[in-house]
Amino acid sequence: MIGSDTGKDAYKEEENVYTSIYENMKNNVFTKQDKVVNKMRNGYIGILCDKTARIIENDPLVELVERDREVVINSIVDSKVPYFKVKDLFFESKNDEDEIILTQMNAPWGITRISDGEKYSFKSLYKYPSSAGEGVDVYIIDTGIEIDHPEFKGRAKWGINLIEKSPDTDENGHGTHCAGVIAGKNVGISKKANLIAVKALNKAGIGMISRLLLGIDYVIREHSKKIDEMSEITRKKFLNSVKIRNRNPKMFKKYRVPVEIDESEEYQFIKEINEADFQVIEKDKDKFLTSLEEYMNIEEIKPKTVVSMSVGGLRSKAMEFTIDYATMLGIHFSVAAGNDHEDACLYSPGSSKNALTVGASTQYDKIAFFSNWGSCVDLFAPGFEILSSWINKDYRVVSGTSMAAPHVTGVMALYLGENSYSPKQLYNRLIRDSYGVIEDEDAEITSFQEIWPISLLFDKENTNNFPLVSTKKLLGRVNKKKLQKVQK
Repeated sequence: MIGSDTGKDAYKEEENVYTSIYENMKNNVFTKQDKVVNKMRNGYIGILCDKTARIIENDPLVELVERDREVVINSIVDSKVPYFKVKDLFFESKNDEDEIILTQMNAPWGITRISDGEKYSFKSLYKYPSSAGEGVDVYIIDTGIEIDHPEFKGRAKWGINLIEKSPDTDENGHGTHCAGVIAGKNVGISKKANLIAVKALNKAGIGMISRLLLGIDYVIREHSKKIDEMSEITRKKFLNSVKIRNRNPKMFKKYRVPVEIDESEEYQFIKEINEADFQVIEKDKDKFLTSLEEYMNIEEIKPKTVVSMSVGGLRSKAMEFTIDYATMLGIHFSVAAGNDHEDACLYSPGSSKNALTVGASTQYDKIAFFSNWGSCVDLFAPGFEILSSWINKDYRVVSGTSMAAPHVTGVMALYLGENSYSPKQLYNRLIRDSYGVIEDEDAEITSFQEIWPISLLFDKENTNNFPLVSTKKLLGRVNKKKLQKVQK
């Protein structure tokens, strides 16, 4: 059961509201056969008889009631690659830490393709900003992660295990493979991003929609905790800035402006300090901060959270609702389109309008034969014969939209490592920075070009094809920023 939402402003109080709704249902509607298995922030998962389900569904405070469904991973395992061979393959990779753009030699084809831009060079060179996704938290809702794999260098940690009686490790390999593509030191895109394992699929790669919802609920709670922590740090920074820099307003310095203190009761004790100036974060050329409230709302001081989901099942309104809710709170989503060679709108989480839904492409910029397609697919990314980390410190070559989505997740972390974006802003930026180079001769797929919702946003010179995610334009902007600093 998912409760209706009253918006972002009610976030802090809604848990009590849903608890009240739950208690009312339990006391007045539930029979002896009905029970709640798990509670979430804005709903609960339970075992209900049909009559109880219908009563709850008709309650005006309830958004929807949905039957639980099975979900599975979206990948095809191709071959195992011994660690010693991979070590030799990447041994010559070198980075110059003094450079703002780094280059990795002998990189896997998938990550080199996204940095090449319009045309693939086939040179196995991967270029990326030196920030490399630093400070970004990526939650992988999957089979878990082998957090001590050499690829992760202490940046991976365990979040939550939602599979009963299973160990806190990846028993399948799928989650570890996805994690490697996102942030592996050799096989990954954002080499400084943090990885958090959310185990929602069993060792066979099978789970339930309800487990995915619980996984997202966990991410929401962790994101909320970090907001609270960062808000407290920011509040203290604001107050200290005012106390320390109590100067005449005429004493302007770069990026410093006079500030009048908020009139709220909490800050009455420093109300008299109304001619102070303090260091602020530059956001827009003509915008200055004038209150603590505005200072606290700057995107630059909010947590950067990305969720990667390489799993799929039949379309779920509960899943769509939950992703919509999470993105409203500032959480970014990258999800696999699915491997059924059908319309992605028929499957979840690929049907979500607020997640970046990713189809799979090959080395030759063709849509992979297995990939889902249609108006719900936002971008394509490498998803055929992808080399990445595996359990037991191994490596494997795997194909699937399960591999394509992590490429986009890694790119999202790269962008967030350079700048702050809301989910909608980053969605639009990645679409605009893509290249329309992906082709497919399948008539059924080609017919969807006519209704493709993003055809006017990506690279306009190639609108006959489909969009490939790319970091080429990001690299250009990073280089431009470096030149501007040098000129100053």
